[in-house]
Amino acid sequence: MKISTCLLCAAIIMLVSACQKNDIAVISQSSLIGIWKLDANFYGTGSAPTWYPVAKDDNHTVQFNADGTLGGNEYSQYYGYKVKDSLLTLNSAADAELRLLYAIKHDTLTITPAPPLMCIEGCAVRFIKQ
Repeated sequence: MKISTCLLCAAIIMLVSACQKNDIAVISQSSLIGIWKLDANFYGTGSAPTWYPVAKDDNHTVQFNADGTLGGNEYSQYYGYKVKDSLLTLNSAADAELRLLYAIKHDTLTITPAPPLMCIEGCAVRFIKQ
């Protein structure tokens, strides 16, 4: 029994050590940099949540600068941001933080509240890179 357990542990260690960092998809901060225009809001009002496109003339944007500063008018109360894995933290002048989860697929950025801030029905915002 001890031999099979040791062999299993050795096999797991070999598999884990054989993985390279490049095998793991990581969203880099550089893919976030740029201007993003609000495209749609995802929410439900007592029913199943759905995407609601914003009006064509809606000009809400967020700009992520390479130096960690934030621009645009969507999160205007925040001046900077930090990225760690899929967690985006926005910082305000009042030392408040807004923790968000984000994902980028092609030219689309989707942001949702990070725990413990959660929407009961689900909620998110979607931006398109400009």
